[in-house]
Amino acid sequence: MSASSKEETSHSILLVDNDPDFIRTTTYFFSEAGYVIDVAESGYEAISKVKNQPYGVVLLNIDHIDRDGLSLFHSLIHFVPGLPIVILGAHPSQEEKMAFLKGGAFDFLSKPYTIYELKATLRRALMVKFLGELAQKWPPSLVASEDRFRAIVDAATDAIILSDKKGNILSWNTAAQSMFGYSPEEIVGKPLTLLMPERYREAHQQGLDRVQLTGEMRIVGKVVELHGLRKNEEEFPVELSLSRSVFTGEIFYCGIIRDISERKHTEELIREGERRFRAIYDQAPTGIAIIDSLSGQFKNINKRYCEIVGFSQEEILDRTFQDITHPEDLQADLDNMKELLEGRVDTFQMEKRYIRKNGDIIWVNLTCVPLWLEKTDPRLHIAMVEDITQRIKTQEALREQEQRLKLTIDHINDAVVYGDLSGKVLWANQQWGNFVGRSLDEIVGESFMKYLTPDAAALAESRLSLVRQGADVPPLVEFEIVREDSSSRWVEANVKSVRRDDVVIGRLLVVRDITERKEAELKLEERTRLLELEAEVVRHLNQNLELRTLLQNCTEALVSHLKAAFARIWILKAEEQVLVLQASAGMYTNLEGSHSRVPVGQFKIGQIAQEKMPILTNAVIGDPRVPEQEWAQREGLVSFAGYPLLRNDEVLGVMGLFSRQPLTEFTLKSLEMVADRITTAIGAQMAAEAHAKVVQLTEHILASTEEGIYGLDLEGRTTFVNPAAAKMIGWKPVELIGKPLHDILHHTKPDGTPYTREECPIYAAFVDGEVHQIRNEVFWHKDGTSFPVEYTSTPIWDEKQLTGAVVIFRHITDRQQA
Repeated sequence: MSASSKEETSHSILLVDNDPDFIRTTTYFFSEAGYVIDVAESGYEAISKVKNQPYGVVLLNIDHIDRDGLSLFHSLIHFVPGLPIVILGAHPSQEEKMAFLKGGAFDFLSKPYTIYELKATLRRALMVKFLGELAQKWPPSLVASEDRFRAIVDAATDAIILSDKKGNILSWNTAAQSMFGYSPEEIVGKPLTLLMPERYREAHQQGLDRVQLTGEMRIVGKVVELHGLRKNEEEFPVELSLSRSVFTGEIFYCGIIRDISERKHTEELIREGERRFRAIYDQAPTGIAIIDSLSGQFKNINKRYCEIVGFSQEEILDRTFQDITHPEDLQADLDNMKELLEGRVDTFQMEKRYIRKNGDIIWVNLTCVPLWLEKTDPRLHIAMVEDITQRIKTQEALREQEQRLKLTIDHINDAVVYGDLSGKVLWANQQWGNFVGRSLDEIVGESFMKYLTPDAAALAESRLSLVRQGADVPPLVEFEIVREDSSSRWVEANVKSVRRDDVVIGRLLVVRDITERKEAELKLEERTRLLELEAEVVRHLNQNLELRTLLQNCTEALVSHLKAAFARIWILKAEEQVLVLQASAGMYTNLEGSHSRVPVGQFKIGQIAQEKMPILTNAVIGDPRVPEQEWAQREGLVSFAGYPLLRNDEVLGVMGLFSRQPLTEFTLKSLEMVADRITTAIGAQMAAEAHAKVVQLTEHILASTEEGIYGLDLEGRTTFVNPAAAKMIGWKPVELIGKPLHDILHHTKPDGTPYTREECPIYAAFVDGEVHQIRNEVFWHKDGTSFPVEYTSTPIWDEKQLTGAVVIFRHITDRQQA
C-alpha cells in the first residue's frame, strides 16, 4: 500500500446507520475535518465492508440498524480484531454499556453528545489504533515504521504517553518531555504517578485496580481537566483524553495531554469581560434587546427596554417586535430588516413608534446591528432603542411654530449645540460646556471643529459641505470630542437642519455621551478580530504550506485583523547569527532592503533575538529603542510589538509589528499566542527539512554506489534494494521488496546443488550476530544464469537488539578472468 493510501485508510470512517438526517449531518462535519466517510445502512453491509476494506474506526449507531446492536458488534470484532468501534446510543442502561465496553468497544457515547465530543473520540481512536498496530508489528516493522511513528508522535503539540495496565510508562513523545521536564531515559518504565500531584495518586491506583477487577472505566473515552506535576514540582492545569486498547492480550492506555494554562487564563479574561459587558448591558441608559432575525421573537432584553415599552421581561419574551410596532411604521421596519438579512446593509437606524402595554404610543430611535458571523446564516441581531417621544413632540412643536429651539433646555442631561453652516457655534447649553470642559464664553463664536478629533472634524466638515449643497445627511452620527485636559469622549449626536422659509440656515445638535457603550463595542470588536486572527493563523498552520508562504499568510493576517501598519517575520540563520527577512505585509512587502538581513544584537529586531525578550511599547515616539523617530512620526506610528520566536530557549526568529493605534493588553496576549504558534510551525518545518535532506542524501549515496546493497529483516524478507543491486540480478527494486531474497538470487550453489537457508552465511549474520564475508560464491540472475560474487553480510543492531542484516556484494567476473 502506498503512503497516500495508508493515510487515507488511517482517516477512513465507516458509519453504520440508516437515519438519513444523521448520515447527512455527520458526513458533512467529518468531511470538512478531512476524514473519508463510508456508510453502511444495514448490518450485512457493514460486515461485508469491514471484511473487504480497511477502516480507521467504525461508528455504530445501535438505535438505527436492522439487527441487534450487540450481536452486530461481536460480528465486526470477530472479522476485524482490534478495529476501534465507537458505539452511539440513546439512554442505554449501565449493563448495556458495560456489555459493549467489556466486549472490546473503544467507547460508548450516550446521546445527547456534541459533534466536538465525537471528533475528539475519533482522534483518540485513530491514534490508539496506530500505536497498537505499531506495537503488534514490533520489531519486524521497525525499519519501515520508526521514522513515520516518530514523525507523527513527536510532531504532535500535545503530550502523548503510552502505558501498560500497571500504569508504567512505555512511550514518551517530545511534547511530553517539554511539558513535564523528564527525558525519555528518566521516565520510561516509571509509574504515571510521577506526573500527578499527590492528591490524585490514590484515586489513580484505585482506578487501575477497578478496571482489572470489574472492567469499569470511568474516565476512558472522556476529556477531563486535571493538574499535572512537572519535574520541578510545579503544578499546572491540563486536559486529559484517555483511551484503552487491548493488543496481543496486553492492555495499553494512551493518554493525550494538553497544557491549558494559557487557555484558563484567557477564559478568566473572557469571563471578566463578559461580567463587565453584562453590567453595561443591564445598566445601560439605552434599551437593548436581542431578537431572532427571522421570526422577530425577543430573546433577551435589558431593564431600560422594559421601561420603554412598559412590559415586564417575562411578558416581552412571549412577543415579537412586530407585535409592539405601530402598524404605520411596521413595513418600513420590515424593509430595513430585509436589507440587513440580504447583506445589503451592515446596520440600520430608524425612528419608529411603539405601542406600550397601556396603549400609549411612544417614539424611539432604533439602531439594529447583526450578531451573526456569516451573512448567509442569520441568527440574532441587537436592537438598541432610545425613547425619543419627547424629542419628537418638541420637534413637531418647533415645526408648527417655525422657531428655533428654546434656550430653556440647560437642565437636560444631553448637550445641545446650534451653529451656522460654516460650523461656527452660535449657541450651546451648559451641558455642552461640561462635555468639552470649557465655559460657554469660550465656546460661542468659535468653530465647532475646534472641539473634535481630526477624524471627527473631517467628518463634520464633509457633512456640512453636503448640507450646503442641499443634500440630506443621516441625522444620527457618532464622533469623538476633545476636552480641555486633552482627554477624549465618544458622543452620539442627533443633528437636524434648522429652516426658515424652507431654507436651511443652521444645524442643531443634541449630543449624548456614549463613551461607555462605545468602549464596550470596541472591546467586543477587538475580541472578535482577535478570535478571527487566531482562527486564520490556525487554518494556515494546518494547510501544510511551504514555510515562506505560511509566514507570509500569517503576516497578512496580522495586518488585516489588527489593522496594523505593517508586520514582518525574520528567521535566524544560526551559522551566521543573522536574522533573514522571510515575510512582510502592510506598508512594506519587499523582502530586500536595509532590514532584510539583521545581525543579532543590531537594531531592535536583533536586540530581541539577542536578549530573547519581547519589546513592547505604545509610545513609539520618544522611545529610545526606536531610533527611526523621524520616520515613525511621519508615518503616524504609535505602537510596536516584537517577539522572539523561541523553542526550548533557542531563538528561531523574530516577529515584529508596527501599528498606528495603541495595542491593548488583550491584543498583546493574542500576539504572544500567535508568536508561539508560528514558532511551533517553524520548528516543525525546520525538522522536516532537515529530515528530508538526510533522506535525500542517503538515497543519493545508495543510488550512486556501483556495489549492490540490500537489507533483510529477521525473516529474510527484503526491506530495501539499491539500483546497482537490482540491475546486477535483473529485477526491479519494487519486485523485490518484502520477498525472501535467498530464494531469488542465492538458492543454488556453484556446483548446482541446492543452497538451503540454514547453510547461508547471509542468514547467519542475523542468527549469530557476526559479520560474514564470502569471497567466492554465485548469485543467480532473473533469466536463470549465475554470476560470481563476493559479499559481506553485516548484522543490524538497534539498541542492542538484532533487527536484520545488510548485504553488500560485487560482481567479480573481471577479477576471475584476470
